[in-house]
Amino acid sequence: MATSEEARDALYELITSEAERVARIEDDELRNESIESLANAYRQVVGDA
Repeated sequence: MATSEEARDALYELITSEAERVARIEDDELRNESIESLANAYRQVVGDA
């Protein structure tokens, strides 16, 4: 089982790689939807703090 630090690091890596992928989307509407989806997933994991 991963420690909370390992889990946090893994989540950071996942978010970073996904954000880099989203940044390459050329269609503005699709990119904005993807950013919103990524932000919602992040909030679900870490809360709205």
